[in-house]
Amino acid sequence: MNFIIPALAAVSQSASFLVDKMALRVRGMSVRGYLGMSFPLLFAFSLILFVLFGPPFPRELFTWPLNGIFAASAALIIVMNVVFYRAMAKDEMQELEVLDLLERIPAILVTAAVFSDERSPVIVGAALASSLAIAWAHWTGKKFSIKRTSLQFILLGFVTAPIRVGLTKILLTAWHPLSLEIARNAVFSVAFWPAYRRDMQAVPRRAAFMVIIANVLTFAAAVLGHMSYQLSGVVYTILLMSLQPFLVYIGAVLFLGERFHPRKFSAFLVVLASILVVQFG
Repeated sequence: MNFIIPALAAVSQSASFLVDKMALRVRGMSVRGYLGMSFPLLFAFSLILFVLFGPPFPRELFTWPLNGIFAASAALIIVMNVVFYRAMAKDEMQELEVLDLLERIPAILVTAAVFSDERSPVIVGAALASSLAIAWAHWTGKKFSIKRTSLQFILLGFVTAPIRVGLTKILLTAWHPLSLEIARNAVFSVAFWPAYRRDMQAVPRRAAFMVIIANVLTFAAAVLGHMSYQLSGVVYTILLMSLQPFLVYIGAVLFLGERFHPRKFSAFLVVLASILVVQFG
């Protein structure tokens, strides 16, 4: 299994989220402006890569049932993006990244149950151990300690994560990873730009530069993640992408001045141990 590709995806997405948070802290920058600017940018990057690499777009991709699966997948991602960035504007960066691991529990279980090629006991066990360690980090003894905005994000993630992952795995049996990301970004741009174009015009220049950097990193992470789904499987990729919240956690503490939580840091050590067991065991 290829360690490098999902690890690079995790690093790219981690850097993207940190730059996202920095952009949203700039005075005059709103979530609506961020979304209005981000997805047209992603589509522009997509067009550049389409011209450079010419990934395949066979007609079969746009016939039933693949077109229906694609539409459902894109709709779920649009909803999750809106909820995530609203939460990011209000909550601590590390809080969202810690909670992001929790939604991987149902994704791991459902993927392993549905797809026979995803049932490696070692990988499934390690991925579950990583996610459960994060749940433990939020347990205060009587209840989970989670902010309301973060709770909305994680509840929606719990419900939709297995569906989003399953739909993407099915799509990648026919789609090239780059082609899939180009097509999705076209849909996202059409969905967000009309609604947020006025807000996009008010984006501060300083924040606009950060948004450009963040979206280059996001695009790279998405394509690399899809490549890892195809080469190494979904559950293995989910496990390796668990590096992402750890990197964001460290970055938020070091560069954004967020608080250090020993309990959460201990949970991330479990994540790292789980990855090492699978990679070198």
